[in-house]
Amino acid sequence: MLESIQKHLGDKAKSLLDHKCTTIPRESLHLPGPEYLDEMFIPSDRPNRVLNRLAWLFKHGRLSGTGYVSEPLLNAVAGTWSEQNPAAAAAWASSLADSHARSTAEVAAVTGWAEQNPASAADYVTKRIAGKNGSPPSAQEAVNLASVIARIWGESNPQEAAGWIGKLASNAERIEAAAALAMAWASSDIKGAVAWSSTLGG
Repeated sequence: MLESIQKHLGDKAKSLLDHKCTTIPRESLHLPGPEYLDEMFIPSDRPNRVLNRLAWLFKHGRLSGTGYVSEPLLNAVAGTWSEQNPAAAAAWASSLADSHARSTAEVAAVTGWAEQNPASAADYVTKRIAGKNGSPPSAQEAVNLASVIARIWGESNPQEAAGWIGKLASNAERIEAAAALAMAWASSDIKGAVAWSSTLGG
């Protein structure tokens, strides 16, 4: 393999392959890894909403948990589009053929939608899960979408988010959404979050 590379590089092979950068010290590099978000972004002055969106981007897609972001262009398109026309952005994302791209883009679109109007975004997700907006999502996609709604709605109106979660048909969706809501709720009202959590079944 190395010989093939050297052959293609020709006369420049030695200088390119043996090059060592002296401009930027190795110690100053921050390479992506599982803790990349916590180490690089949490200590910054970025708003919680931005950090939450970053967290979802880093935890979804084929490279989840590696510190790299999958399908960054799809995220950018879906996220920006959802700020202008969330319904159209979500519909486009849900129509993507590749399951990984679809899941990533739809989470980004629904995240932007929920930040503007959580009740409207929740209505979309409810219909999407039921298959009323095209073919229904996979079980994992449904869980991801429900969790997005619960987390974001929980930041502004946890009681309404809790009521919506109770109407979800799937037990898996309710469990994951409830966990997302509990975390969001606890960040502003730990007693309320604990009291609500205690009402949930085992």
